Amino acid sequence: SPGTPWVNVSAEGERVLSTYPTEDRAELARWSGTSFAAATVTGAIARRMSPQLAPVGPGGRVGRRVWVSAREALGQLVEAAPRDPDGRPVLAAGP
Repeated sequence: SPGTPWVNVSAEGERVLSTYPTEDRAELARWSGTSFAAATVTGAIARRMSPQLAPVGPGGRVGRRVWVSAREALGQLVEAAPRDPDGRPVLAAGP
């Protein structure tokens, strides 16, 4: 939502490809709305929160799995994200 000072991060919420159930199967359609943008942001945070292997340690041993909190994950995403005209980070959908 452009021009809203309480928004810290945003994502695309227009014409997002998603599924919807029909009587006998799932169909694809393009949808718009803040609920689709919110799903993009929370999905990106969750992906960052999943355990990642730490860098290889001394002797070539693989390090332990590293976990990050939701706050840390959001911080990493915000730091790396491009900015909108108001200077706020914009997260993109996808891998």
